[in-house]
Amino acid sequence: MKKSVCMLLACGAFFIIKNGLGDVAVQLANQEDLLVAKGEPDSQHEFEDQGQLFVQYYYQAENESFLVDVETGNVCNAYKGKQVRSCFPCTENEVSPQCP
Repeated sequence: MKKSVCMLLACGAFFIIKNGLGDVAVQLANQEDLLVAKGEPDSQHEFEDQGQLFVQYYYQAENESFLVDVETGNVCNAYKGKQVRSCFPCTENEVSPQCP
């Protein structure tokens, strides 16, 4: 039991997300860990979405993009492709059953 808890704590810098990288992809949780693990991106693009700043890091060899919230430094989205996506589940001012 202690070993399982230690392994869980040791992996605390990681989180699981579902996205275009496959059914379940394990990605690094913050900008620093991302840059250490993946190295310098082939391109990066800073943009604003719903009043917040984000940076998109794109790695051409893997065709992977990672979005980082500039304020928190957390990776909030990871996916295949170079197009800029969002970290928000809904568009600004969207009203739907999923976005009240």
